[in-house]
Amino acid sequence: MLGTTLALIAAVSFSTVADASTQPAPVATQQALSQFLIQGEKLMTLPSTVVSLANVGHDWPDTHRCLINAGSSNPITQRPANSVCTFGDVSASASIAVFGDSQADMWMSALSRFGKAFHYRVIEFTLGNCDTSSLDLWNNTTNAPGTACTSFRAWAIQKIKGLHPRAVILSNFPNRTNYQHHELSAHAYEQGIEATLKKLSAPGRKLILFGRIPEPSSDPAQCLAAYPSAIQHCSVALKTTAPGEYLALLIAGAKVEQATVVNTNPWMCANGICPVVANHTILYYNQYHASNHWVTEIAPVIVSQLRAFLGK
Repeated sequence: MLGTTLALIAAVSFSTVADASTQPAPVATQQALSQFLIQGEKLMTLPSTVVSLANVGHDWPDTHRCLINAGSSNPITQRPANSVCTFGDVSASASIAVFGDSQADMWMSALSRFGKAFHYRVIEFTLGNCDTSSLDLWNNTTNAPGTACTSFRAWAIQKIKGLHPRAVILSNFPNRTNYQHHELSAHAYEQGIEATLKKLSAPGRKLILFGRIPEPSSDPAQCLAAYPSAIQHCSVALKTTAPGEYLALLIAGAKVEQATVVNTNPWMCANGICPVVANHTILYYNQYHASNHWVTEIAPVIVSQLRAFLGK
């Protein structure tokens, strides 16, 4: 079955949807972004795309080298030096820390752009499948207690505190399974969020939590390959996705330290529908992550929101 799907991707990708020659112009405003998403909701046939179906699975940011593999047994020693994982304006005195897992890494192109525009070093601390909540959690990659994540989280928090950053941006795929492989309650998860925010809090420091993006029910590239003439089959209704529950947990956990929670749904959806193609761009590199080309395209919108939060 997988071989058939991959063959479909190859066949579609190298004929009707070869890579477009140029990156679409950045989307300047949320209004313009919403219009592109609405247009994407009306598409029936797969158009030419900036990155083909065959290649979109690797459409992640250059910062990806700083995302440590979720299966690492010693992520602290495997994490590159800060000099390697510093982006934005690398010569700036002020800094912003980005903390989380692959869901944090996927936003790095936009966050680096913000740093360059407003003179911040943007320093990445990310480990795959590692929730930022201060809880002992199961590692779904290794199918074992996530002791490496627990150690990495504590280490990263101390390193971030030592940087004295102007802001910390947190983003991760939520994990509510503990070391005993039992599901934690919503209240316990909120407490884990609160504990991390308390550790990172400091006078004048902004704490910003990015919500989870809407997730299609299957891998978008495989779906588009299977339905090139009916691509709305691959879109997702916002009310059927899980991010709403997680957003509520973030908001509840963030109240203690007056952290800001960012609803990322408007970056991916309009009128309750989340297309997987808009403006000749495939929005996802897999079921759980926004593609780097899409993040780069909508970076001005993200930068504008961060500017409002940070008072720049």
